[in-house]
This record gives sequence, C-alpha cells and structure tokens, in this order.
Amino acid sequence: MLGRIIFIILLCLPWGFFVTAADFLWGNALGYVVIPVVMWSGVWWFGRRGVFLWLACGLVVSYFISTAMVWRVDGAWDYFFKPFNQFIVMNIWTMVFAIGVGLASFYRWVFRKTRESA
Repeated sequence: MLGRIIFIILLCLPWGFFVTAADFLWGNALGYVVIPVVMWSGVWWFGRRGVFLWLACGLVVSYFISTAMVWRVDGAWDYFFKPFNQFIVMNIWTMVFAIGVGLASFYRWVFRKTRESA
C-alpha cells in the first residue's frame, strides 16, 4: 500500500515544470537527464502493479500542475536565447515523461508475465 501511495505521489509531481526550473536554476542541461532518470526509475521501482488508469490520471494531474506553475512562476526564460518558450519546453518534456512512464510500465508488465510463465 505504501508503494502505491509513493507511486501516485511520484506521478502527480510537476515533472515538466521541474525540467524547466532546473534549466533556469542550474544554467545547463543536466536537468534534462537527471529528472527523467529519477522519475522513470521511481516508476520502475514503485509501479509494480500500476494500472493504466492510475498512470493516465497521475500524468494528467502532473501536466495540469506543471501548466499552472509555468503560468504562475514565470522564470526569466530569456536569460539566454532559446528557440522555444518555457511553456513549449514543458509540454515537450511532459510528453517525454508520459512515453517513458508508459514504456517502463509495459516492460514491467512483460517481465512479470515472463517470470510467471517460466
């Protein structure tokens, strides 16, 4: 039960905003690597019995929180030239997170099925 609670909280965090905030605060692209690794490994370890409904709802909540935070906390995104604004980058990384969560959950399900059949 504790694992499921951690899993739901992990999915609902504003990951898209975290990436843009890490880029602004650190001034480099390290957040584009570190934050997805943290999220996907958390999904791998805590999402053992992840149901698609929980995955979809958690990612939708994460997207809405990220969107609200990007609109509310307007980082000085133009501190150096960026071809995209902060909202577009947040949307791109939210899609990257959604794809990664889906793949991690699918691989977890496949590995469980192969262990059961062996």
